[in-house]
Amino acid sequence: MIELSSGFAENIAKHSVTGELVAEFVRVGGKTALGYSSHRTPLKLAKSFAYPDGRAGICMMDCSPGVLSGDHYSIDVRLQPGCDVHVTNQSFTKVHPVRSGIDGVDGVNGIDGGGVMVQRLTVGASAFLDYDVEPTMLYKDARFRSVVEITMEAGSHLAFHEIICPGRALRGELFQFALYDGNVTLLREGGLIYANRLRVQPALLSASATGQWGGYTHFGTLLLISDAADELFLEQIQSELQSSKLTLNMEVGASLAYRSGVVVSGLARHAWELQRLFRQLAGQFRNHIYKTNEK
Repeated sequence: MIELSSGFAENIAKHSVTGELVAEFVRVGGKTALGYSSHRTPLKLAKSFAYPDGRAGICMMDCSPGVLSGDHYSIDVRLQPGCDVHVTNQSFTKVHPVRSGIDGVDGVNGIDGGGVMVQRLTVGASAFLDYDVEPTMLYKDARFRSVVEITMEAGSHLAFHEIICPGRALRGELFQFALYDGNVTLLREGGLIYANRLRVQPALLSASATGQWGGYTHFGTLLLISDAADELFLEQIQSELQSSKLTLNMEVGASLAYRSGVVVSGLARHAWELQRLFRQLAGQFRNHIYKTNEK
């Protein structure tokens, strides 16, 4: 596990777990199956299903209105060696406002309310995880901390994306949330190959300031991690980004991870634009992996 900075870790520790989901997958008879699951409401598995090609899938759900101040959600997805899994959820992760003076907001003592989500993804040797969840929606006055810890073993593959929405545009609340603090770390065969922290506080620094969001409103990152995601694959992705009509209204770039992977980052004005692009690239990644394995 990667050690978080002391301030970040202390804020996480102030929240007790209020929703929990665990799903572990096994390989049986040449196919992937859900071997074990447990949950604590409001998180639960809405559905598990099998694909014709032997993959397994789950759909997660939050049966509450969303992440409320003081909530601490924990999601733990584990793939045993050789598994092939697609994970999605029913709807956006909706982060609700913090009510000053009611939800534990106390600037003097450093308690700022808000919600926390910790996601731990473990991908066993030669397994493939497509983690395809819906975007995070930050309502006005919302405070949210997100921790994603990914561990991958030898020969494993990962397609993972996250998309941040700065409020409900039709309600006129763009960039009116109080805080988004996201931390993603990825270990592969015991070594750190990717780490990123995104902290956004619109009241302290405007999204329209020089060097910030450049007039865009939505941000997303896609991780395509595999030994087969090399410089040649990066060139294919970069060529696709330059020529695709899907990127006409976006700013998107791709680069190599420290090793064994490609990272795609994008700015757009709608969540669906990033989702459509990321899902197309994840599909290309999957095809590339299996074509490489056939050689």
